[in-house]
Amino acid sequence: MSSNIGSIESKIVLVAFFWCVIALFVQLFRARKKSAIDAREYSRPAKCKNIFKAIIYNFTKAMSPYYKESARLHPLKFIMGITMHLGIFLSILKFIQLLFFPWTISYNLIISSSILAFAIFITSALSGVFLLFNRIFSSELRSISNLDDYISIILSILILVSSALNDIFLMINNDQMFLIYALLFFYIPVGKLRHAIFFFAVRVDFAKKLGHRGVYPL
Repeated sequence: MSSNIGSIESKIVLVAFFWCVIALFVQLFRARKKSAIDAREYSRPAKCKNIFKAIIYNFTKAMSPYYKESARLHPLKFIMGITMHLGIFLSILKFIQLLFFPWTISYNLIISSSILAFAIFITSALSGVFLLFNRIFSSELRSISNLDDYISIILSILILVSSALNDIFLMINNDQMFLIYALLFFYIPVGKLRHAIFFFAVRVDFAKKLGHRGVYPL
């Protein structure tokens, strides 16, 4: 059993990966520390408070389109967003597998089963392209978008396309794909893509406060 850490490209992406993890951890620690200092909880705790139940609710039922007005009013964009995020999640798993556990590729997991993985990554990439064009051609979205929004989507699409081409056509080898992953990891802590971590932190924090007051789940 060995890893793919040997080439210059793999070393670059490894540095980028650890930079990303450390930077996000520091940002999260600072945010939680500031939140603890600024928090003013004047409400009394509920007699039957269940913070764990509130957290489960906040990641399941509260995330459904019924409770999210923007998703309910734009179901196609909601589905495209979910599809793109699923592909990105699998592409990160693919990166971890290729770099640290390359011997598991022969196990025919979803992320290493070429045809299925190719279909998932291409579908996710097309969803990302749809969302990118929607942001470009929608005057409403364009007015509230900045450079970070476009860079984040384009980087996500690049990751998905490179993962797909690496899977079935081998038009992009592992080292070339590692360089694209490196761009992503270097950028995540300085752009909106950091929501990959802060999404979970915020939902947990929100649920803990409302669980404390006994108003979740509804």
